[in-house]
Amino acid sequence: DDHRIRLASLSLLGDLLSTIGGTSVLRGDGDTQDDIRKAERAQAQIALALGPDTRKRVLSKLYMARNDSMHAVRHSAIQIWKTVVSVTARALRDILAVLVNLIVENLASGHEERTVVA
Repeated sequence: DDHRIRLASLSLLGDLLSTIGGTSVLRGDGDTQDDIRKAERAQAQIALALGPDTRKRVLSKLYMARNDSMHAVRHSAIQIWKTVVSVTARALRDILAVLVNLIVENLASGHEERTVVA
């Protein structure tokens, strides 16, 4: 049941980020120039709406969800990531400190699923 909660949460997060960013969650590979431009615009709008700290936390948790043990959760997280992030390396550089803290917290949590994802 936990994976259903994670999947539903990701779906809601995707809807929220799509609404804020003025785009829709991609169903394809997201590699066209038009998709990249849309993701860049979405990133700027999300940064304005959420603020830098909240944006970094949200993107860090979304990136972590890309490593979930359930395929459906991983797939959903990847699709949402591609929708709101145009260049993964640049985004990771921006969220690195928050992401490392999140990984350490998950490793220290003692919860088996969170440890595996970290």
